[in-house]
This record gives sequence, C-alpha cells and structure tokens, in this order.
Amino acid sequence: MLNNLKNLKLRISRNDHVSEEDVRQALNNDIKDYLLEKYNFNILFRNEVATSVHTYIDSRYENFVIEYKAPDVNLCDENRKQLKDYLEDLGTYAWGILTNAKQLEIYAYSSEENDFVLNEKLSGEINEEQFRYICEVISNKEKLVITDLNINGYLGVDSNKEIIKRIFELAINSTNERTKLFYDEWQKLFNLSEAHDSLDTEKQAQVIKFYQELFDVEIDNIEKQYKALFSIQTYYSIVLKLMLHKIILDKTSSHQSKPTFLKTFFKEIENNQFYRNHNILNLIDGDFFSWYLNEFSEEDFNYFYDKIAIVTTIDTKGENLLFIKLYENIFPFWVRHAMGEYYTPLYLAGGALVRCT
Repeated sequence: MLNNLKNLKLRISRNDHVSEEDVRQALNNDIKDYLLEKYNFNILFRNEVATSVHTYIDSRYENFVIEYKAPDVNLCDENRKQLKDYLEDLGTYAWGILTNAKQLEIYAYSSEENDFVLNEKLSGEINEEQFRYICEVISNKEKLVITDLNINGYLGVDSNKEIIKRIFELAINSTNERTKLFYDEWQKLFNLSEAHDSLDTEKQAQVIKFYQELFDVEIDNIEKQYKALFSIQTYYSIVLKLMLHKIILDKTSSHQSKPTFLKTFFKEIENNQFYRNHNILNLIDGDFFSWYLNEFSEEDFNYFYDKIAIVTTIDTKGENLLFIKLYENIFPFWVRHAMGEYYTPLYLAGGALVRCT
C-alpha cells in the first residue's frame, strides 16, 4: 500500500528534484489504489478544476479537494487560505487536504466555528492513518442523508449562489434560438406581470432587492425580473429532477457510475428516458427548463452531478416538510407573492383537514 508515496519519500531523502506535479501523481494514484483494494471503489480525479472566482483546484473528486505543494515548500497560512477559499466556494459539505508529501493537513467545515477548520488529530507528518480516513469518507463510510433539517444548508440559495448566478448570466446573454424559444413559451404561459403589477411599491422593492442580492447585478427593468425568475426556477427544476433520480436509484437498490458524457446523462433525464426505464411514463418531456442543455459547460454539468452524487439517501418517510422547506428557501415570501402564490398556512390546512375527518 502507498507504494507511490514510499517511492516519493525515497526520492526526497536522496535530494532528487520532486515537483508539485510529482506529488499530485503519486498521492492521487495511492488514494485511487487504496480505495480500489480496500473498498472496491473506483474514482477518477479531475485536475485543474476551475472555481467561480477563476482560480484552479489542483485535484477534485466530488466534494473532496486537494491542494498540492512541492516538498521544498513549507505549508503556510497562505497555502491554507488558498485551500479554504476553494472549500468556501464549494459550500459547507466540501472538505479537503493540503500536502507537500511530507506534511498533510485535513480541513472540514465546523458549524460551531462557522469555518473550515483543521483536523488536528489526523493532521501532521504524512502517514497511512490519514489515507485510511480519507478513503473511508470518500467511499461513503460517512454518509450524507438529506432531510428537512439540512436540505436548505445543502441545496438552498445561500449554498449555491454562484451556480444560480451562472444560470442567470447564461439566460441573459444567450443567443441560442432554442433557448429563446423555451424562454418565450415560458413567458407566455407563466406571465408574472399581472400579479407583479398589482404589488405595491414596497413589495416590488422587496422582490427586486432579493434578485439584486442573489445575482449581484442591478435589476432595473421587467425583462431582467423575468430572466431572474426563469433562472431561479431552472435551478429548482434541475435539483428536483436530480433528487428524484437519486430517490429512484435508492428505492430500486440501483447503482450508477459517473457517466463519461454528462450532457447525455442530463438529456436522458430531460427527455424522460431515465424515468420511462423505471415505468414512470409521463413525468417530464422537454419542459421549459431543459434549455440549460444548450448552454451549460462541462463544469456546469459536473457541479450539479457532483452535488447530488455524494448524497446517499433522501429522507422521504413520514410527515415530510423537505420539499416545502426547499421551495420556500429558493422562492422567498415576496417572490411567491409576485408569482401570485398565496397558500393556506400548513397549520390551518391541517386543522381544516382534521375537522373534515
């Protein structure tokens, strides 16, 4: 085990030149080999992965990030900040390591500290125990179960602002005719102008404020308000479809390896092929929100796939407020009112139902 690291240490002890790329190749391969031998679990690292702030992660697998340094570079606060910036960009469920093949530091989010903090127990001189821990987490020994208590923290607006902004930018700047067709048809059938125009100035200001804070741009006309809502609904639609995909795999005890061509994977969801294969015949068939297929980059597809891939279970048992909480997070009070949505409060609807029965 860890043969690549052993060879690397030997080269370091002989004062051979060892580059950052040598460290990456050795440790990535050792992690992959360890996972395959111990857990029969095969992974593929992506290297030089772009972030939303135009920096590049050395290596990434789903929510796991690695920042490599050459052995002659001492790990310092600047390196740690670099890793933590990557983790913050990905959200609170991300975790990662910083290493120069001599020392290794492990970082994960702490809700108590509200920050990504060092795992002091495991960090230090590089050793097999660290690899055992890393591989146990990657192979889902520690599982992410989505419930109504954590869904907003993981899939809500605050944790996914960058990708929602990206969708908005694509909607605003698109020149694709198919995208324009989807948007025009959506606008005809989902016209918010009547409900929106009936809002008083204060309520309109609340809606615009939400959009401006989310997208970090000035929303100064009705067209941008339409595109803002269209973008948010697109994000919500993608998330719901992927959650249903995960639920079906869970219920049928199925497993799916990450596809080579992610766009094809998303196409099979949007054209209902995946659901038809599971005897759900008419759930989706090219709805308005499939326009992203014409616009997304490979990184965009990867973002959504990786986001859901680490989820092992979505809790759908009992009286479940999971989808209600997510919807109300993505579409806050003022936005729902702008769409003409005025729902009976849950407690009141429940009381009426009890009286009727």
